[in-house]
Amino acid sequence: MRGDKTSRAASEGGVTRGPSQQATARGDSIDPDGEGPILLATRNDALDEIIEKCPANRRKDLVFLQNGYLDDFLEKKGLTQNSQVLLYLSVPAKGVAPTDGVTAFNPEGLTASTGEWAQAFADRLASINLKSNVVTSTDYRPAMFEKLMWISTYMLVGAANNCATVGDAGNDHSDTIESIVKELVAAVSAKEGITFPDGTLEPVSYTHL
Repeated sequence: MRGDKTSRAASEGGVTRGPSQQATARGDSIDPDGEGPILLATRNDALDEIIEKCPANRRKDLVFLQNGYLDDFLEKKGLTQNSQVLLYLSVPAKGVAPTDGVTAFNPEGLTASTGEWAQAFADRLASINLKSNVVTSTDYRPAMFEKLMWISTYMLVGAANNCATVGDAGNDHSDTIESIVKELVAAVSAKEGITFPDGTLEPVSYTHL
């Protein structure tokens, strides 16, 4: 299921090994007799319809590539054990090769995947020279909240200050970003019982994505 250009670039990447992987357009049917991961690179508001139309025996193969907090939604659907992916890619325009989420602070790349089909997805990205870290569900949660906080903070600061790019927000308003990040890290840690690694949301590290 293909949505924004960044997720589309990842879902349409070539595969050189491992199980077959399906990436279909919205409205297409899912083969009940198929095998392998089904990559959902679409908007969050389209997920409910896709899941409802997915054959019950294939729902375990759904791989969620969405940003944001999906825990409550997945629990409601009985899909908390499904594979999930955090994509850190930059795609300036459709058809343009994606830029990997590699920074000076994270040379191993920032994209992370977890669950049954995590390695298959990582292999898919590797076939187009992109990196993905396969992590446990425990390690995935702080990474998931980290990206959600990153998006929320940079978009808020950027919009409030009429910044043209994420880089402008990070470079010109680093003190504001650091203050918001500290507050969010403390709040999420207290509510979710998560311990974030040192350097969480280091402002400089993400401004080039």
